[in-house]
Amino acid sequence: MKPIVRILTLLMALLLICCAFVACNGNGEDEKQTDDTTETESSGETEAPELSLAFPQENNNNTAINILMSTSLPYEIALESSADRVEGAMFERNCDVEEYLGVVINIIPQDGSWGNRNNFNTFVQNSALSTPEYDLVQNSVSTSFIQNAKMGYFMDVNTVNTLDFSSPWWLAGMNENYAINGKLYGVIGDMSLSLYKQMTVIYFNDFIIDQYSLDNPYDLVRADEWTMEKMMTMALGVKENVDGEYDITKNMMGFVAAATANRQWLTALDLPLTSRDNETGALSVASAPSEKLIAVFDYMYDKFENNACLHVEDNADYKNIFTAGNALFSLGYFWDVESFRDMEQDYGLVPMCKWNAEQEEYISPIGTSVGMWHIMANTNKAALVGKTMEALSFYGYRDVTPEYYEVALGLTYARDENVLEMLSLMREKATLSLDMAYCSAFSPAITNILQMSEGFRNPPSGKENSRHGSNISTFWATNQSSWNSNVRELFEKLS
Repeated sequence: MKPIVRILTLLMALLLICCAFVACNGNGEDEKQTDDTTETESSGETEAPELSLAFPQENNNNTAINILMSTSLPYEIALESSADRVEGAMFERNCDVEEYLGVVINIIPQDGSWGNRNNFNTFVQNSALSTPEYDLVQNSVSTSFIQNAKMGYFMDVNTVNTLDFSSPWWLAGMNENYAINGKLYGVIGDMSLSLYKQMTVIYFNDFIIDQYSLDNPYDLVRADEWTMEKMMTMALGVKENVDGEYDITKNMMGFVAAATANRQWLTALDLPLTSRDNETGALSVASAPSEKLIAVFDYMYDKFENNACLHVEDNADYKNIFTAGNALFSLGYFWDVESFRDMEQDYGLVPMCKWNAEQEEYISPIGTSVGMWHIMANTNKAALVGKTMEALSFYGYRDVTPEYYEVALGLTYARDENVLEMLSLMREKATLSLDMAYCSAFSPAITNILQMSEGFRNPPSGKENSRHGSNISTFWATNQSSWNSNVRELFEKLS
């Protein structure tokens, strides 16, 4: 039992449940206060709720639930008991589900990496067009989702009434964000550890914050003052005067980001690229970028093009720069924390910032390599498959996630009591937007429109039409017709 993590996780669930209860049961009248409530309040103690599944334990006579799983997310696969704490917890999670439902979880691992996606998706196709071999398919969003959903191989999970997406162990807003015409063909929840590993996070070096007497990012988040302008001002405040070429491995970096993480500003700053028709639900890309998108693009382009201490890295060097103590801020994923365990200087983590004070809340994007789960359209046991998914997510939320947090963060728990508060905020606001969910449907990739690495700011010869360069309006005009064709096809196929 990991009390500090479990209690915070359960308290977050309690908060969500209480809010839902008040909304459903409020009648405009003051509720009578009971003696029990008074006693609890006076003691100052809150007992965490006992989470449970909505359906009772049952016996399905060891019915096999066959799952095709991608080995590109190896930590998602737990075929046997392990001394590794997280892998062991995943295996025990599967055993608990088998016992609760009287099923046998049969995992079939296959290489589902981007480079091998065609072969992986052929396994899906073969199962869809003949005697079904798989009931469930799991792979990263960008690799298998659209390709198979458009062919009709995946079931609309909204038709499976044994799934309850209001539970805290599911990603919030899936239907609102990326369902097409009310149909949802893939889901994300605590059945995937990658939901946490792929949360986009801003790390900060606590030592540098103190050395330069900068504002504490935790306090800025709590005060709703953690904005792009504030972060960039702090980042540029540590810039060094350097004779000769700026060496990112040695000189002080104000901000360094992973290339794929940097495009997540589209979600974090609430910049949808695709819109829906209110009546038909049809998708479209506007004839020109919005004023806000132009303002964000111009601001970011100027900052990254003209300040050597701001850098977007195409490989893993961004982690090495931060670990060496050479960066104030680093934008990456939560799984990066596994590389920071031996870092000498203390660090903290906060959500991606808002664009400005007018933005109502922090939005925490999750990367497109997150594991998404799909029910095969031709399975003959959809209701039981739905219960299996629900149970996998429930036990993952209750048992696996706390274990992973503790292992990943290690001494950070003791070093920084604010970390879990920030992680709870990020998990609550974790989001997969429509544009990111369907990123691989666009050609060229529309989600790279805020990609600020050198190769995108100054495209090499032959890449001018597929990379934004210095002018978003020109890039948009060049590709808008193609993008609209992409989304029309997507809507027609999926609706």
